[in-house]
Amino acid sequence: MTAEQFLNKNDLTMNDRDKVNFIVIMEMKLRKHLISQNDVGVREYIIAIRVFWPLISENPISMKLFKKALSFLESRGWFMHLDEDHSNRINRYVTRTH
Repeated sequence: MTAEQFLNKNDLTMNDRDKVNFIVIMEMKLRKHLISQNDVGVREYIIAIRVFWPLISENPISMKLFKKALSFLESRGWFMHLDEDHSNRINRYVTRTH
C-alpha cells in the first residue's frame, strides 16, 4: 500500500502525520509482539486498539493483522470480550480461559 492509499483509506492528509505515525507504530509493535510470540504484549495492543477505536469498522489497523493477533491469543488460551463495553475495567476485554 502506498502512503497516498493509506491516507485515503483512513481519511487522513499529510497534516495528520502524527496520527499516521501513531497508527504505523501501533501496527509495528503489534507485529513485533506476534513475531516474538509475546501473548501479553499482543493482548495489551488488542485492548488498546479496542479502547481507541470502539467500532471495529473504524479501526485503522490492518484487519488481517488484527485477526491474526486474535487467532494467536485464542490459540494461547485467551478469550475475547471485544463486543462488550468494559470501559471501567479495560483488562476484561481479553481474559484467560481456564
